[in-house]
Amino acid sequence: MVTAELAVGIVTLLLVLSLVLGALRLGMDRATAVSVAATVAREAARDGDVSDVWQRSRAGLPQGAGYSVTTDGRLVTVAVSVPARGALRLVVPAATSVSAVALRDLP
Repeated sequence: MVTAELAVGIVTLLLVLSLVLGALRLGMDRATAVSVAATVAREAARDGDVSDVWQRSRAGLPQGAGYSVTTDGRLVTVAVSVPARGALRLVVPAATSVSAVALRDLP
């Protein structure tokens, strides 16, 4: 009897630990995405090669991360979406998104 309860307790503990570590990893991925979004936004504001900067700076992001650039007058907004990894994907199925804004340089 005690063995079965212990087995269920260990499995539950591992599942909760997996979800907590996944949430921490998602937080770290979001922090990296903020940095990447800011870098891409600065490059877009300078009318630089955004795709080259994205390829160089996305190394720390998980597979499936994406970005979008929108321009509104002198403001350039870059949104970076980051999917959850591991078991957390079962709880947070949609990708989370962060954005950064930069002021376009005057010609």
